[in-house]
Amino acid sequence: MPRTLIVGGCPRSGTTAMMRLLNGHPKVALGDERYYWRFERGEIEPGLFAPDRFFDLAEADRHWDEGREPLPGLTRARYAAAAWRGDKYPPLWRAYDTIEERLPDARIVCVLRNPLSVAESYAARAEDGDDAWHFGPERAVEDWNQSVRAALGTVHAGRDVVVACYEAVFAPGADHGPLFAALELSAAPARAASEAVTEHAARVFRREEPRDEALRRAVCLTADMDAYRQLSTHCLYAHG
Repeated sequence: MPRTLIVGGCPRSGTTAMMRLLNGHPKVALGDERYYWRFERGEIEPGLFAPDRFFDLAEADRHWDEGREPLPGLTRARYAAAAWRGDKYPPLWRAYDTIEERLPDARIVCVLRNPLSVAESYAARAEDGDDAWHFGPERAVEDWNQSVRAALGTVHAGRDVVVACYEAVFAPGADHGPLFAALELSAAPARAASEAVTEHAARVFRREEPRDEALRRAVCLTADMDAYRQLSTHCLYAHG
């Protein structure tokens, strides 16, 4: 019987990369913010992941921003064969209670990324005149703090959450065995796709853009690093 899988964490934390990595496995079928507005309204429920409903692209469900493709390369046959079916919803802290109440069998993969990189990513998008994104680094830290605190509370409550460290999962040559093992899957069928995703992440790592020291200082002063350290001990790659 297929189970529900939800991927999230905080925006700009690598949730899209995680979705792509997991979708590289033939037994995983994740939408790309397929039900974003359903999550936002607290309307998520198991029937939405039935095949006929999942492929019925109602405007009230989808996240249209950035021309996002809600069914990233998925076919009905691929979806029907998947052991894990689900969606990506980046601002996961807003949905933990809804998921627990309405999707009691769901497993959550929460991507944890350091606050400096998240804030820099928010700022870069806000400064891009061709991008509708308008949230700057202050909002980044607010969102990041909420995401880390909520994830930590969810872990302490004993819910079915897999915490994955972005820097470890997407490091060059990373072992994705623990990640797929958390889904009771072998990493071997996803190896080629995993390599492509991590190679892209490696190019991001190699960027040599000037650092905004004032931004970095502000992040260090306002990010909840104690919660970050605590949540990091629950990561699949806690020692990575």
